[in-house]
Amino acid sequence: YYDVWVNYVTFGLMVGLSAFYVLLKIARKSNFNLVIDTSFLICVFLLTSKVYSPQYNLWIVPLFLIMGLNYRKIMLYELFNLVVLWSVFQYFWEFFIAGHTVLTFPYFKLTYVFVVLRHLALLLLAVDVWKLSFLKSVSKHEK
Repeated sequence: YYDVWVNYVTFGLMVGLSAFYVLLKIARKSNFNLVIDTSFLICVFLLTSKVYSPQYNLWIVPLFLIMGLNYRKIMLYELFNLVVLWSVFQYFWEFFIAGHTVLTFPYFKLTYVFVVLRHLALLLLAVDVWKLSFLKSVSKHEK
């Protein structure tokens, strides 16, 4: 499906954005916070990866909740995940169980729209993590 260059582009984006983030934190002399930095780097991985597995939510959503990000944005992200999974399983049902072809089941193309919406919601959360990571004091208890 993909040419080899797509692998290099996605890997290069992931490494480049991650390195930019770490170097910017060093240059600004910001404190490294394990939860916040891990969350942002996982967001970078999810946004630049060619494959998105539902199990990746187990990596990122608990970290979002621990950080106290906007609950509505997290729920929006999860809603789009649910809609993507529904559309994919609906396709499996129509194709494998009901025996329809893609031509008789054209609204499967909505999955692409749902995937874009999910990634936009993840991008909004990544921006919130970015802002949180460069605050002067992340916690009252850090000194």
